[in-house]
Amino acid sequence: VTEIEVTRQGFRDIGEMHAVRRTDLRGRDYYWMSFRGAKQDHADGTDLKAMDDGKISVSPLHIDLTHMASVNDLKKVLGGVPPKSVVAAE
Repeated sequence: VTEIEVTRQGFRDIGEMHAVRRTDLRGRDYYWMSFRGAKQDHADGTDLKAMDDGKISVSPLHIDLTHMASVNDLKKVLGGVPPKSVVAAE
């Protein structure tokens, strides 16, 4: 490890994704999702590039994937009050 870098989330080529069927210790099947080992060039400032460079990557993430502009437009068409946006405390 050379250093810690604050990064944004990088993206992998999903064309290289594949699933392998496996069996757990209880005899139940499951699928392990992974990417094939082809070397990819990742954009500067991404977690994937930082890890390629031997760094520890710290990427602040959030889970809400709601597209608020679409929600508000749909509320105008379908009726109702648009939901309030949740803003993270600073």
